[in-house]
Amino acid sequence: MARKSEPRELERTDISPDRSISQIFEGAGVNKAVLDNVARLAADNAVREVGTEKFTCYLCGGLKKRDDFYKSSDRRSTTGVTRICKECASRIAHGSYEDGIEKDVTADLVYAALEYLDYPWTYGIYSVAIESAKANGTDVWSEYVRLVANREYQFMRFKDSDAFNKAYVLNAEQSGGDDMQAALDEEFEYNRRDVIRMCGYDPFENYPIINDLPRLYAQLISFIDEETKNDGMKMGAVIQIVKKLNQAEKINAQIDYYVNDAEAVGLVDKLASSSQKLMSVATNLAKDNGISVNFNNNKSAGASTLSGKIKKLTEMGLRSAKINTFDIGTCEGMKQVAEINEAARHKRIGYDENIASEIKDIKVELVEQMTRERDEAKEVSRLLLQENKDLKNYLKARGLIDENGRGIE
Repeated sequence: MARKSEPRELERTDISPDRSISQIFEGAGVNKAVLDNVARLAADNAVREVGTEKFTCYLCGGLKKRDDFYKSSDRRSTTGVTRICKECASRIAHGSYEDGIEKDVTADLVYAALEYLDYPWTYGIYSVAIESAKANGTDVWSEYVRLVANREYQFMRFKDSDAFNKAYVLNAEQSGGDDMQAALDEEFEYNRRDVIRMCGYDPFENYPIINDLPRLYAQLISFIDEETKNDGMKMGAVIQIVKKLNQAEKINAQIDYYVNDAEAVGLVDKLASSSQKLMSVATNLAKDNGISVNFNNNKSAGASTLSGKIKKLTEMGLRSAKINTFDIGTCEGMKQVAEINEAARHKRIGYDENIASEIKDIKVELVEQMTRERDEAKEVSRLLLQENKDLKNYLKARGLIDENGRGIE
């Protein structure tokens, strides 16, 4: 029986740049049909996962696995991954893409990386990422990406950023945001403190969507009155109403996005039904607890007048309400109203010499009385100012207030 020929080992002289791969393997005794079949299988295996589990990075050109990319925020994306890989995005955010030297993460670098990823830039997320990085000992860029992966931002793209220009980002890096954002942050902090003071705790401490907190605190303050502060059940109902209204608003935003999509009619219908249920729950809570104008069991005349509003602010415990009452009463507009009312009274009662003499005597008496009261008030005011100064110095020495007289938490 003839012995089967064995493929001979390749010699160094067999491998030459002038010879093709098939010639090299044929010289080694490899069957051409087998070679073609192996080559075809290798090519099939190489491209089978491309576009499904393996993708090419737009920047580095490397073929990488799905886990090496971030999830795309573009609904129309067929691959479901970002154009660049995580490694390239991190290198841009750390300023090492050009020269390989890693730098500190800045707002400008984060902005540049987000532009490639097609992720949104928001000052709110960036400021929270900085605080989270400090608290957790992590990196600002990784914290930002973690926060932007929240469901709230999953379909937001770079075009949905706070401000579609780099000047805003540079300003955020240099001054912590523009004047408007700083004012909003200050208002948010005031509202949060007022809510904690009136509720006795922070009802939104563990709320997962950070950017919703300013609206939640502002809405809750508008619901709380003196009766609510003294009724735990009503306070709980008010908090739930605020949350339900916020959830309904989120769903309505999704409806607005899909409303022009003919293929999403069923989804829009489900979303509308969910929104209606949330509003129904909020309405029933308001009805059962006497909240809102339509269901309030303690309506009073004059609630919408200036005096009524000031009374409500005073009941809420807002100290500045009393100070503002004096400012309103002494402003130029109120003086003009008083003069018009005085002229109307003179015209109605028929002003003559007898009445003028009587009014003069009354005024002299009032002037003397008010002078005495003024002198007493000045002395009381002097003592109070001294006590206030002593109290502030005491609180500062104890580290309870800062130089501006604001409480230190």
